[in-house]
Amino acid sequence: MESPLSILNKYWGFDSFRAMQRPIIESVLEGKDTLALLPTGGGKSICYQVPGIALGGVTVVISPLIALMHDQVAGLKNKGISAIALTSELNYRQLDIVLDNAVHGKYQFIFASPERLKTDLFTERLKRMDVKLLAIDEAHCISQWGYDFRPSYLEIASIRELLPDVPVLALTATATPEVADDIQERLNFEQPNIIKGDFARKNLSYFITETEKKDPLLLKALQKNPGSSVIYFKSRRKTREYSDWLNRQGISANYYHAGLRSDDRQKIQQDWIKGKTRVICATNAFGMGIDKPDVRTVFHLDLPDNLESYFQEAGRAGRDGEKSFAITLFHKSDFDELQRRFELSFPPISEIKRIYQAMGNYFQIAEGGGFETSHELDIQKFSRNFDLQPLVVFSALKILQREGLISYNESGFYTSRFMFLVDNRTLYDFKLRTPKMAPLIDTILRSYEGYFDDFISVFESRISQKLKSTRYEVVAGLNYLKKLEIVDYTEQSESGIVTYTRERIPTSSFRLQPETYSDLKERAQKRLKSMENFVSNKETCRSVILLNYFGQNRTEECGICDYCIKKKKGSIAYANLNEYVKLHKTFTLEEAEQAYPNIGKDSLLENLRLLIDEQTIEEVETNNFRLKKK
Repeated sequence: MESPLSILNKYWGFDSFRAMQRPIIESVLEGKDTLALLPTGGGKSICYQVPGIALGGVTVVISPLIALMHDQVAGLKNKGISAIALTSELNYRQLDIVLDNAVHGKYQFIFASPERLKTDLFTERLKRMDVKLLAIDEAHCISQWGYDFRPSYLEIASIRELLPDVPVLALTATATPEVADDIQERLNFEQPNIIKGDFARKNLSYFITETEKKDPLLLKALQKNPGSSVIYFKSRRKTREYSDWLNRQGISANYYHAGLRSDDRQKIQQDWIKGKTRVICATNAFGMGIDKPDVRTVFHLDLPDNLESYFQEAGRAGRDGEKSFAITLFHKSDFDELQRRFELSFPPISEIKRIYQAMGNYFQIAEGGGFETSHELDIQKFSRNFDLQPLVVFSALKILQREGLISYNESGFYTSRFMFLVDNRTLYDFKLRTPKMAPLIDTILRSYEGYFDDFISVFESRISQKLKSTRYEVVAGLNYLKKLEIVDYTEQSESGIVTYTRERIPTSSFRLQPETYSDLKERAQKRLKSMENFVSNKETCRSVILLNYFGQNRTEECGICDYCIKKKKGSIAYANLNEYVKLHKTFTLEEAEQAYPNIGKDSLLENLRLLIDEQTIEEVETNNFRLKKK
């Protein structure tokens, strides 16, 4: 077996593992069931990818996020490692082909959505695969105590029965102690085995400001802190409005949400990663799986629903270890808006039932039918047809998904799928007979790879640019090739996609247990209250609150959050030094030490850094300072 460090160096080019990655990998290679708790940016994917390569055979990765699966597959393929994502965007025929390839050992990594686990098509092929490791990403989804509980994750326990000697690696960045215990129980761990990373972020300052005037404070913070930034909002409309506003202020920005086409999202994301765009205004659809270490600021202009989401989103700043800020701007009225959205996200059971039945009628699915069929759903149009609120419909879809009745994927997260159905020789003959199709075929051959064996993601806009044609012409050409059975092609949908993960239930049999539903709502309300208490807090270090929430039991203050800085500014040392600076205008560190011998050098340096950060003074040369002109 190749050593983990050798694999890391060979495929990732690193000479050493990050903190806690090595013990997690060693635990897996020893055949132990393992729960890995690593903060956002802690390098979770390497924890299953390295042992997966070392063990050989197939690693099955369960993940609820289509976009993240595609990112991971693309990353592995770029390293020459075979991988595929079995998402609900594959139709029955496409899935059948891919699973046949998997049985014959074509893939080292198979990513699957949890809804796939209970289908006979998947489980029968799984038995015939040489599976060496089962990895569960976003493992908190299996816990009813978690903030994103998904009953489909409970199917993983039955998968373990098909793979009795295969170790499980469960990974999450957001698990309270209660959730961590529940994960291990639900996954049938042979014995408890938790490996925790340190959730403390010593370079990340948490700042919370209550204000009625968010815009000028946002602009000031962006001007004061250069570098890449993410600004999170609850609504798609705000992402576009603030992006336009920032561009008018001379700050390059773009917006990102799930309603954009996949190729548009890709371009927006890449422009930001490469530094062509400085600021991304986004909904929570942005950020998962994106590896950009030099994000200097993450802003929340709308409050997240819970501390789990906040911690994950804020943690996208400063992964390179350099000084960074997580800044939340809020007003007390935001609490009312948060509660309003919360109530809409838990509609009455009768309303969920009505939406489920309306959806079946909308798709013309008979009761008892529809299993594994997928349908486009434009929520706005559907809501108008049935006189429903779009947010209530969206919430009902998420609840129906959580109950295992459907799978729902928002618009924009389905890429177009493509595969050649003929061999290279037949394709060459076809081009000779049909020369008008040759430019399109040749462009695809030059732009992509793996198209004879697998379904690949294609971006029609990029192909059209290379052909100097329109996207419409490319789509028409691909559909023509599909009609002739030269290719299999499914165009990306601009609407959301609903997949029935079980047959449509008759009205009389539809059940959501009121006690269970009420319990879920009550726990979500508690998490929302924890978020409100966090932003309202004026008595405790922000980092201490977060670490204790996630069971890391800390009392040592971070020294860099808004609470800690305010506390320092109230100190005698800060007050004295502030007066000294204004009086002397220029001074050296030695002169300041002589003026205040009782402060101590460490405290003196800390307060000088504080004055530099708030732009009261500047360091003109090493240990030489002057009052900064306003």
